[in-house]
Amino acid sequence: MIGKILVLAAIIVIVLFGYKMIARLKGANPSSRVKDSSGTDSSDTDLSDSESSGRIEGEEMITCAVCGSYVSAERPGSCGRGDCPY
Repeated sequence: MIGKILVLAAIIVIVLFGYKMIARLKGANPSSRVKDSSGTDSSDTDLSDSESSGRIEGEEMITCAVCGSYVSAERPGSCGRGDCPY
């Protein structure tokens, strides 16, 4: 009984270490790097603080006078209604 438990534990450990090793090999593969539009690796480009932390900066919004929905203050677009002022 104890032998079966030890064999099962050994199999689990081998599978976990194998999974970690495969994940490392995939991460270290230079062909898996994403290239940006200029042709350089994305890992070589510097990101601003907001991009590197995963935060998205807010945008000023204004209320549509007709329907009350919020649209971008910089580039307002039509809300789809015929009497939309944008």
